[in-house]
Amino acid sequence: MSSITLTGVTSVAPDPLRPNVAVVTFSALERGGAAGEKGGAPAPCTVEGRIAFLDEGIVRYTVDPAGAFAPYAKPVSPEHAARIPAQPDDSERYARPAVRVREESGAFVAAAGGT
Repeated sequence: MSSITLTGVTSVAPDPLRPNVAVVTFSALERGGAAGEKGGAPAPCTVEGRIAFLDEGIVRYTVDPAGAFAPYAKPVSPEHAARIPAQPDDSERYARPAVRVREESGAFVAAAGGT
């Protein structure tokens, strides 16, 4: 089984297909699994995350090493099963304000609407 450790953020950019989503690219190290053998040196890789601005004050932040972004978050354990959002991200009930991304003092800033 592999494990992945995020080591930093390399970029944040608006998603060209979904104007309310910022795509976050992380640098990471993978140990074991497909990228590296158990006990060997960790292999560098990248991991994608997404920040979806659904409405004023409603933000969904998802990081998935496999790049699978389901309409609802997958719980780690069946006991944790819950659907936090009232509807999926693409629901017409959300305003989905356009994301703005900038760099400020060496950090990435993603914002949308008044959020």
